[in-house]
Parts: sequence; C-alpha cells; structure tokens
Amino acid sequence: MQALARRTNTTLVLVLMSGSAVAAPWAAASERVGAIVQHFYAGALGGVALADVLFGATPPSGRLPVMVPASEAQLPRDY
Repeated sequence: MQALARRTNTTLVLVLMSGSAVAAPWAAASERVGAIVQHFYAGALGGVALADVLFGATPPSGRLPVMVPASEAQLPRDY
C-alpha cells in the first residue's frame, strides 16, 4: 500500500481489516491517502457493508470501541 501511495496520482482509501487498532502513521502523513476506514472483522455481510460505505450508499457512522494510536509508542507494553 505504501508503494502504491507513492507511485500513483489517485487518491486512495485505505481499508484496515484487523481485530484491533493498527498504527499506520505513513497513511495519515500521505498526500495520496484521502481516507482511512477501520473495518475490524465483520462477518458474512461485512463485504456488502464495506462496499455500501465505499460507494456512498450509506454514510460511515460506526463507533470505535478502541483508541487508535498515532504510533506504536502510545500502546501499552503488554498490548
């Protein structure tokens, strides 16, 4: 994703699919990454829900159950 952001002239949407918060300071600093969507682990209809958000059928309005750190240095040692 970093290489794609460096080599393209298109605005990108970064979709992070994970079980917890992910530090991606390069994405926040990139001029090419226009949005970051945290998808977590969805389920059977997660792909449909993500497509609805990405294509504008529904507004992104989720509530994050975790803090999103600016860097790994902000995480507790036992995280």
